[in-house]
Amino acid sequence: MNLFAGLYSYEIVLVVLGIVLFLVLVIALLRNVFKDKPYAALIPALFIPIVMIGYPSIQSFQYTSGVVEISKAVQQVQDDPSDPQAKATLNSLEPMIAKIEPRAASDPATEKLLVQARRVLSHSPAANPKPDEYKR
Repeated sequence: MNLFAGLYSYEIVLVVLGIVLFLVLVIALLRNVFKDKPYAALIPALFIPIVMIGYPSIQSFQYTSGVVEISKAVQQVQDDPSDPQAKATLNSLEPMIAKIEPRAASDPATEKLLVQARRVLSHSPAANPKPDEYKR
């Protein structure tokens, strides 16, 4: 799995720069500790790169978690198209589908899953393909 899957380019830059800033601050902190210079101001500064690294990570987790939820819901509807609970679950995930769609452009498997979800949500019998129909 790609570490940067589902992240926008500015989020990737944020992670990389956060890692670089964190390393620089740790080196500066260690240098000041070993040379008996004041280092108290560097400790709070370490939270900035942690936030820079953490924000895109949270976005990536939300992306992959959403893809898994959508995949399970689509599979349930395709397994039993007459199950109203499965259709209701997939309908409740429609806002998540809309949120994930812009990020899915770089991943063909996720894009295919979202197309399947949209077809299932359209409620037409011809647009409800079984999973075996995609295998060639």
